[in-house]
Amino acid sequence: MSAAATTTATKLHKPRIGCQHFKSVRKQIHAENNTTISALCDIIDNVVGIANVNGESYTCNLTTKYADGLLYSIRIEDNVSHGFKDIRKEGMDNPLNMGHIRIGHEDDRESSEFGTGMKKAMIYLSNHAEIYTHSFNDQNGEEYVKIGFDFPEMSDRATPEESYEASRFETIDADTFRTEHPLSEYGSILVLSSLRSQVCFHDATGELLTKEKHTQYLAEEISKKYSSLIQRNIITIHVNGEVVAPQIDLYALIPDDQKTSATLYVQLNERNEPVDVYARMLTKTRLTTYGHYDTAKGKFVKEGVHEHDVASFCKKQGIKELVIESGSVKRTPYDKDEYLHFNHTEFVRDGRSFGSILLTPKRNAGDQNHIYNRIRYDSKVLNAILGIDSKKTIAPKHNLLMAAILSFLLDTRTRWVKLANDLAIKRNVSKEVDSSERELSDTESVSSSSSSFSSEVSVIPRMRSKIPVPINPVDAPSYEKAVLPNSTPIPTSIKSIDTPSSTTNYTGKEDTDYKEDTVEVPLVIPNNTDSSVPIVSQPDSDHNEPSHVPINDQLPLISTILEPQHDMDNLKACLTQIAHNIHLNITFHDFNIHTLHPMIEDLYQISQKLHTMTGVY
Repeated sequence: MSAAATTTATKLHKPRIGCQHFKSVRKQIHAENNTTISALCDIIDNVVGIANVNGESYTCNLTTKYADGLLYSIRIEDNVSHGFKDIRKEGMDNPLNMGHIRIGHEDDRESSEFGTGMKKAMIYLSNHAEIYTHSFNDQNGEEYVKIGFDFPEMSDRATPEESYEASRFETIDADTFRTEHPLSEYGSILVLSSLRSQVCFHDATGELLTKEKHTQYLAEEISKKYSSLIQRNIITIHVNGEVVAPQIDLYALIPDDQKTSATLYVQLNERNEPVDVYARMLTKTRLTTYGHYDTAKGKFVKEGVHEHDVASFCKKQGIKELVIESGSVKRTPYDKDEYLHFNHTEFVRDGRSFGSILLTPKRNAGDQNHIYNRIRYDSKVLNAILGIDSKKTIAPKHNLLMAAILSFLLDTRTRWVKLANDLAIKRNVSKEVDSSERELSDTESVSSSSSSFSSEVSVIPRMRSKIPVPINPVDAPSYEKAVLPNSTPIPTSIKSIDTPSSTTNYTGKEDTDYKEDTVEVPLVIPNNTDSSVPIVSQPDSDHNEPSHVPINDQLPLISTILEPQHDMDNLKACLTQIAHNIHLNITFHDFNIHTLHPMIEDLYQISQKLHTMTGVY
């Protein structure tokens, strides 16, 4: 008889995996890229988020205490009307549970997204924390409660489940609450003590902060994060009794012709991934235009896109909206170091700033230092798409929406750099300074040897300009005598040129505090051809007024019209006058007819070099 094969199923015991011990969570939080400012802002965010949901205005007071010059306690109190709501509930329904999820976390109006910010901040900043709260619940019940957390003691507990439980939980009376919480009969106060050592120092410089410096530092950093919310009266914040003032809205103060904006409408699929982007944009003349982001071309295409196209697109499911603003402070009252943003882009969600980062490729163009960009949006669903992580820091993502944003910012960067150049030209052209108002410096001299001038010019304004091409001399009728403005007659039989009937002006771009001149020397071309009659600089009638030729046109003219028989003294006077008008002093050594033409050529070259360096003729 054969034995039947039998199979016995053995039921294995499933292990209980459990949860992570608080000790490892605490260690992880300490190792994260947090700072004192980011942790304190996580606590303030909790108040701001509730204010947005409730439609109320709240106050948040931050107080630091010191012993022997070192910070040992931070107190943060608020007047949130319901305090820590539902403080008696258990498990994930309790607001102090590390995994607590409440309705507000799904509300786009609230800043809290993960429900861990305040609790992580407490652990990062301190070893001990106490909470005093006037708590309400959904049944309109209320009580005053004190909760204590001893984080080192919690880390030493045996079981993971017990390691998260509060060290103390007790009911207190109203008088005790008001003693600890003088701000209001409502709200809560968080007292952090046994602070971790890094809390005493400046996050960026590492400087040990006194109370005065700590107050200033905290107020400045908090103002950067919450300026818009402070201005809108969503929240009022005090640091050590001093109200935190909002910063200026730089974009609002930039002139209209130096800023632009675009509203982007992005469609998200069921996985919250961007799949399509339309835009409403402003043109240079502040008119509205529309565009669709073309992934193949990598830019917004405007042709064929109209208002009704964007309106129809916005009716689709999964549409989110954001605004990009860009401007330049060049040549405005805010063209100062403290207002320069170096083409960085600030990210602001519902009035809360997450800081700024450079999105476009870096380039060595000083004029982009004056560019300020800002992205504003309300939906926290966009946080992950834009690269805002749980620590409220920016780590840009690669996706369709970010590509569209980058395209817009590259276009505006080009526009603002060009605008800066145009403003510089416009400013320089509008300035005309009479050359006679300049006084010559003793150091502005050029010495001449027997055949050349020194090309050293001691004081020359630093300017930039394209070099205009000098007018070449041409043959003209001969005259017997000519004279420069010093009225020194030069006996000659000359060849001359047709001179322009009006002054030709050249100016350069100003790059310093120097003022630019249009340097010209009037050259008198007389109508009188009688060689026996000396010619003077003052004409007898309007039609005899001297024409004016820019200095670089006179120098080749001099070498053309003067012949060997000219009186050397008169020639020296002529050359001295020309040099004087371009701020040069000439010393003559062994000056004769053989050194004349090389000297003329050197003077011409110096004037050309002066123009190359200054943009001035």
